[in-house]
Amino acid sequence: WSQATQLLLILGTLLKYPSSEWKLVPLADCAKLIYRKEIFNLKPGDCRSLMALNALLDQVIRHAKTIFAAQQQSKIEVKSPPFPSSPSSIGNTELARLDRTDHVGWSHVI
Repeated sequence: WSQATQLLLILGTLLKYPSSEWKLVPLADCAKLIYRKEIFNLKPGDCRSLMALNALLDQVIRHAKTIFAAQQQSKIEVKSPPFPSSPSSIGNTELARLDRTDHVGWSHVI
């Protein structure tokens, strides 16, 4: 979780993602995501935190697509992710319905 959070933090910084509502706190063995005043402890098996991280990731991806679309003069080809994604789902998996013990479902979304 820490590495995923660090990657998202770097990506958001490089793309100058404009958000004052989200805070990312990568720690040694986990991470914290703060949305407004709500704290999510990113750890395996926590659907609520995964949904928060995915919602932020979805916003950053949309922001990146907007930036690259505005720079159409460049030779950069903008591709969509290899699977459908939204703030509440990854692929065909609805994150709110993902059970803590559903190891197959978790491996699909991770």
